[in-house]
Amino acid sequence: MKRQKKIILGILLMLVFQIVTTQVAFAEEKKDEWVNKNYDINKVHRVLIKPINVTAMKIDTFDEMRINEFCQELKNHKKLQGERIRFVLQDDLLKSIGNIVDQDMQALAKSDPKKYQSLLDTYTLEFVDQVLEFDLVVFRIDKIFVPERRYTETEYVDTVVITKKKGYKVEEKTTVRMPVERLKIVPAYYKNVANTGVKSVLKDAKTNENIFMVLDVRDSEYKGILPMTNRILERIGDRMAEFLKK
Repeated sequence: MKRQKKIILGILLMLVFQIVTTQVAFAEEKKDEWVNKNYDINKVHRVLIKPINVTAMKIDTFDEMRINEFCQELKNHKKLQGERIRFVLQDDLLKSIGNIVDQDMQALAKSDPKKYQSLLDTYTLEFVDQVLEFDLVVFRIDKIFVPERRYTETEYVDTVVITKKKGYKVEEKTTVRMPVERLKIVPAYYKNVANTGVKSVLKDAKTNENIFMVLDVRDSEYKGILPMTNRILERIGDRMAEFLKK
């Protein structure tokens, strides 16, 4: 009796877990924007693209590097070409500062982080007016349980019907199509659902004032997690281009 209760309890817990997992995977899709209406967008000129912040996510180095490449591609975004802004990459900024202070800034970041930060604070504003920051807020693949499904399907089968003509010994064979109900069973299985999301914030480099924010979180069982992240960043570029035209 106790063994049966344990089995039933285990099954119930599994069902609850599956329901919660399904809800978590599909509840996070969201798109949102915020605009600082008091900020003069004519001040937006030299925009530093910062590396994406992934500290809140479990992500391998390969994926982080690819996502940073997607971020840097905003520099070449077709809808942002010809605008008044010019994008500056982090590596370019470090080289420019390094030329002034005669330092290898990337090496200095490892050997003397305090001096590195001090030089950044001192010279960044000579090359940058605004900063575009990215946070990876979701990056995972969920396994969603799909229970067994049963349904009936009508199939038409050719059947030979034999009839005898009255008064004759001759048999007549006729082929007719007969409807047949068949039970179809789709076994239970797990499907993979990719979840990814990015929050971007455009800030004033001098005052740290927020100017423009975009949040894009989405999921799909049909798209890869990296291509979907790339599409999010492309859309952020689209939305930024629209914002700058206002």
